[in-house]
Amino acid sequence: TAHPILVNLECTSCGLSSIDVSACDSLRYIHCNENNISSVDLSANLKLRWANVSSNNITSIDLSSNLLIERFACSQGNGKPALSTINIWPEFSKDDMVEWIVPSGVQYTYL
Repeated sequence: TAHPILVNLECTSCGLSSIDVSACDSLRYIHCNENNISSVDLSANLKLRWANVSSNNITSIDLSSNLLIERFACSQGNGKPALSTINIWPEFSKDDMVEWIVPSGVQYTYL
């Protein structure tokens, strides 16, 4: 089901193991930290500016379509696996971000 007017989504500590926001094309803010999510597809969320997916089971994420993103967090805790790979757009620079929290040693793939 499409949710064209959903702009903000807060689902922290809800016990989620999966999430599908592919039909939420107006989404600008997502906080789904402290769950058990292993992957999240944000490729259709072209208006996304802020994403916090920390403390989940996410080891790789594709942000190559999210050209407007300004804040991103994917720090891991509570024995969760660490993020190891981020797909990003060719002009990406961490210096252009308001907030960028990822584990040290993460690999960037420019798409």
